[in-house]
Amino acid sequence: MGRPALHPDEIHEFRERLCDAALRLFAERGYAGFTLRALGSELDCSPATPYRYFRNKADIFEAVCARAFEDLCAAQEVGRSEALGGWEGIRAQGRSYVAFARSHPHAYRVMFDLRKDDRQERTVELYLEPVARSWEMLLEAFELTGRAGRLDGDPKRLAFSFWASLHGVMSLELSGRIFAELPPDQLVADVFDRFERAYRIEPRATGEPS
Repeated sequence: MGRPALHPDEIHEFRERLCDAALRLFAERGYAGFTLRALGSELDCSPATPYRYFRNKADIFEAVCARAFEDLCAAQEVGRSEALGGWEGIRAQGRSYVAFARSHPHAYRVMFDLRKDDRQERTVELYLEPVARSWEMLLEAFELTGRAGRLDGDPKRLAFSFWASLHGVMSLELSGRIFAELPPDQLVADVFDRFERAYRIEPRATGEPS
């Protein structure tokens, strides 16, 4: 007698549990150290069971990354709804990014520190769409500030520099390698303040000639 078909809710629930366990293993062991045997042990199932849901390790990695970037996008959407324009919109995106990194340290490492080393990679990776969406929300904050006449510089270049600065601080914080005798929150605040001082254009006074 064949195995009974799983209900869609059961499939979704197991995939979520599988991705939770895989995320932790990828973060702790790296991509090369991750094995389906270890994953099966975490899930208390056969090492072959994940093959009912994913083709191979690379598929699992892509699914884990896709879910992590979707979660980041959800956090950014909250910041986006708080403030769409001006420097407060930029700060809101920055705060959302920092909060995500701190509350999802395993996901953050997997998203930015790990890479697949399989020789047979997909042409289009599953998680490229949420990566692009995340970037577009940050870029939007800078573009809106530029269109409002409050940004001195190219929005795309400044958005990338802003992200790189925050990413550097968060990567060092999560790795425990901040050697300066400064609290991480102060370093984050310095990024916000430095960018605003350097690239903010003050609005013209009422009645001032253009």
